[in-house]
Amino acid sequence: MLVLCLLFAIASCSMAFAAEAREVHYQGDLAPLNIMPTFDKGYLIVYDWNHKINVYAPDGSPLYSVSAQVPNTDWAAIQNAAVDTDSTLVGAAEYYKAKTIAGGGIVLFDRSRTQTAFFDTGEYLPTQVAWRQARRGEARP
Repeated sequence: MLVLCLLFAIASCSMAFAAEAREVHYQGDLAPLNIMPTFDKGYLIVYDWNHKINVYAPDGSPLYSVSAQVPNTDWAAIQNAAVDTDSTLVGAAEYYKAKTIAGGGIVLFDRSRTQTAFFDTGEYLPTQVAWRQARRGEARP
């Protein structure tokens, strides 16, 4: 009886993992800026030639494309990004003012591709960002 229960448990677990596997085809450039695409919480994030971030849904369909809008700058680009389960995006941005002053910051986008915030970090250039999973009952930062 114990062996039968063990076999049932193993079969149940293997069926659960098999149901999660799926094949997604992406046909765009893989590393246009020598920045490898990232796969975060089911979403594919691809870094575009025009300093944009292209986000693809878990089924492989294009979801949205965004770029950082930093006030009073000549140029801004997202160097790294992370997506939350509700498709909101956070990015580590780099910018230039007057072609001599460089800086960085963190940019936030909501599901509708609207930039909701930019946190200027000045001379500190963030290179990596991530969403932290909130525990039940805890507010997400």
